[in-house]
Amino acid sequence: MKQSPFHVAYAFIPDTSTRKAIDSLDALEKELVKAQRDATRPRRYELEPRP
Repeated sequence: MKQSPFHVAYAFIPDTSTRKAIDSLDALEKELVKAQRDATRPRRYELEPRP
């Protein structure tokens, strides 16, 4: 996974709520990437229709 610019400053953030916000944004970004990958992946039943 590529590093975003604010990952460099992450270690210097003292506030835990800010860290939690960054972590939740990271989790959302991972879910978004996964959803986009799933949306573009061809479905098995579209490739092989059952008789």
